[in-house]
Amino acid sequence: MPRFVVQQHFRSSDDYHFDFMLEAGEALVTFSCGAAPDDVKNLPCLVRQIQDHRVEYLSQEGEVSGGRGWCEIHDRGTFEWVEPETVADAADASLLDRLVIRLDGRKACGTYRLARETTSGADYWRMSIAHSDD
Repeated sequence: MPRFVVQQHFRSSDDYHFDFMLEAGEALVTFSCGAAPDDVKNLPCLVRQIQDHRVEYLSQEGEVSGGRGWCEIHDRGTFEWVEPETVADAADASLLDRLVIRLDGRKACGTYRLARETTSGADYWRMSIAHSDD
């Protein structure tokens, strides 16, 4: 099964966001989020798709290169593609307008929907819970 990670990325002690990364082939489809997927009281929320990351980021913690702060792992686990049933690589995911995934993490468990927000710009998606396994 493919893996996912949610990193809390701190630019300073009071300025942070979450990076939600999904393994797709040899890269991680990455979204910058104001809320972590397990933070259900703040979902749905608008997220921004950012540059794909290397799979090494699945275990990355500590300082971020280029003086961009530091990160720590908030959650990690495996997931399965629900819609579409498979995504071969990160480039394929970037062409889609909707992703449905089932997370099995330490904190986030359930089915989540990412739908492209065309009114907000090509890089923006709406993340919501499709179904919780709680």
